Amino acid sequence: MLKEMRELQKKLMEEEERDIQKKLQEEEEKELKRKLKEKSELQKKLKEEEEKEIKKLKEEEERKLKEKRELQKKLKEEEEREIKRRLKDEKEKEIKRKLKEKRELQKKLNKEEEEKIKKLKEEEEKEQQKLKEEEEMEIQRKLKEEEENKKQKRSEVNAVFDALNMAKDKEIIEKAKKTLIKVINIWKSRNNHKTNIMITGIYEFGIWKIEDVEINIIINNKLSLFSKYFGSQKSICEPMNKSIPIRINENGKDKINENEDMFIVLSPTNPEQILTKQINPSTTKIIEKAMLDGS
Repeated sequence: MLKEMRELQKKLMEEEERDIQKKLQEEEEKELKRKLKEKSELQKKLKEEEEKEIKKLKEEEERKLKEKRELQKKLKEEEEREIKRRLKDEKEKEIKRKLKEKRELQKKLNKEEEEKIKKLKEEEEKEQQKLKEEEEMEIQRKLKEEEENKKQKRSEVNAVFDALNMAKDKEIIEKAKKTLIKVINIWKSRNNHKTNIMITGIYEFGIWKIEDVEINIIINNKLSLFSKYFGSQKSICEPMNKSIPIRINENGKDKINENEDMFIVLSPTNPEQILTKQINPSTTKIIEKAMLDGS
């Protein structure tokens, strides 16, 4: 009985031990499976990360490769452009050189042509001048003969007219002097001038010298008359301080104007020249009108 008990006990112990062993084994297997699973997951994770890294590296490498190819392409294009530019520059230089040579040649030809034309023109001008001089000499000779004939005839006619005009001019000049004296007397009375006045000469459109005082005929808007009798306007001048201005207006009554600051004075080219012998009736009438209106 005891033996059976021992055997049973032993058997129970063995079963218990087997159970323990089995449990331990199951736990070990579970632990092992867990660890294997963790390892597998870790490996999977590592693999995924490695693949990501590899993919990233590959993408980076592809990007760099693409940039490299683009850079190479760009460099190649720039090189081609530079080559084209140089070829174009060389071509343009060659064209310019040829054009320059062509212009220089044309210039040289033009110069030679101009020299030939100039030479021919000079020869032609010399010939024309020679013919012209000969014609002028002949014309001058004929004109001289005609002028001598006319002069002879004029001298005969003028002798008659001088005798007729001398008395008429003398009468007009005396009348102008008398009228001028009236103007001077008005001025004397206005300015309380007591000194005797002497007229030394009559000048066309100009200055009557009366002792140390000058009377200036001033013509407004009548420069055409001045040009008619003097030929130019170079004789326009300012009056002297001791001048008596006699203003001749275009439409109004002419009068002595002693307070005028700005006026035009018409005087002969040579103020010292006495023109009594050269004065003509029309000029004298203008002077006479000026003095009559002034009085």
